[in-house]
Order: sequence, then structure tokens, then C-alpha cells
Amino acid sequence: AAVHIEEAKTKDEESEELFSTTSIVLSLLIAVLELGAEKRSDSDESFFQSVLPSLHVLSSGCVERGGLESAQESMMVPELAEMASHAMALIVARDKTDNTDDVQKPAVTIGQSRLEAIVEKLSQAECDLQSSQPPLRAKG
Repeated sequence: AAVHIEEAKTKDEESEELFSTTSIVLSLLIAVLELGAEKRSDSDESFFQSVLPSLHVLSSGCVERGGLESAQESMMVPELAEMASHAMALIVARDKTDNTDDVQKPAVTIGQSRLEAIVEKLSQAECDLQSSQPPLRAKG
């Protein structure tokens, strides 16, 4: 009986460690997606696309275990599902942005007054805010 208790304790510890590691990895992925470079290499983008199926599984919130979940696991599963869903949304939204304004325009062009530059920037922000694409609205 003592061996069975030790085995159960080890499985609980392993499960908690797995949830903790998954949470850290998802946090780092979200940080890279939110704060990282606006333009990424094709290999980086293909990597993000390749993790979508795994994120989809995590976002479903299903835990496949033989026994009952511990209280810690029942709290962690929805948290991991939410993080995975958020990461998926960030990856998919990257594909939906309009790439016509990839080049950053200088604030003031030759022959343009500072006031004209401000008006132009405000009108661009207004267009971004009216966009149906969430990333453009967020940029505005």
C-alpha cells in the first residue's frame, strides 16, 4: 500500500510539473507573439503555423487521464486552455493583416508641414480604427 501511495504522489508531482512547464511555454509564446518583431522570417512564421494543432488540443480543455483530476489540475486546465486560445488567435491574426503599409513612412516628408503630417497620421489612424481587421484596429 505504501508503494501505491508513493507511486500516486509521483504521478501527481509529474502532472503538476507538466502543467507548470506548459504554462511557462505558453506564456513565452504569447510574449513573443505580442511583443516580438512585427516582421518575421518565413521559417518563424511556418513554426508558428506548425504549433496551431497542438494549441488547438490544449485550447479544448480536455484532460485524458485514467484517474480523477486533482484540484490543482482542475484549476490549471481552463487557464492553459485560455492561454492556448489566445496564442492561436495571435498567430491566426498575423495572417490576416493587410500588408500594403509594410514600409514605415517618415513622419514629415519633403515639402510637407508638421501640421499636414499630423493630419495625415490622424487620418491613417482613423482608417485603421474603422478596419474590420482586429490587428489594424489595435494599431490605430
